[in-house]
Amino acid sequence: LILICLITCVLFAQQPPAQLPSLLEENSLAVPILHGDENPDALIRKNVFVKITSDKSAVFTGEPFLVTYKLFTAYDVDPRVKKQPSFTGCSVVELSAENEPAEVMLEGKKFHVYTIRKIQVTPLEEGILQLGQVYVDNIIQLLHDDGRGIENFSITLHNDPLNITVK
Repeated sequence: LILICLITCVLFAQQPPAQLPSLLEENSLAVPILHGDENPDALIRKNVFVKITSDKSAVFTGEPFLVTYKLFTAYDVDPRVKKQPSFTGCSVVELSAENEPAEVMLEGKKFHVYTIRKIQVTPLEEGILQLGQVYVDNIIQLLHDDGRGIENFSITLHNDPLNITVK
């Protein structure tokens, strides 16, 4: 009986666990594969980026508006915020951000979206208010298609600045 148990345990231990590819594909991010002489920096920038949004493009002095900084990624990344933007000529109230990433489809590709910072900004003077950039360091693993294996790439990404007209 012990011998039968040992043989059964050995047979089951040698078999890989069953996987359900259809379930895994829906919930996982794309596998980043670097083809031939493709530029890793360009590949990453197409699939991982930082965006800033505002709920208003023009406001009056003293009128609050919402600003959100988000990281969009189609890859599994290890992001770290390197530098937060500074705001001059306005008051800023930090708002709580969502803890869980959202999923969105952009141009047929699934992205996980992480909220980096969500704030309420109130301008104190008229003119053009430039909302600054957040810098995010990312470590991304890419698989070489020529059999060289996996390589870590480090890249710092930032959003384009956004101008708000203050009347």
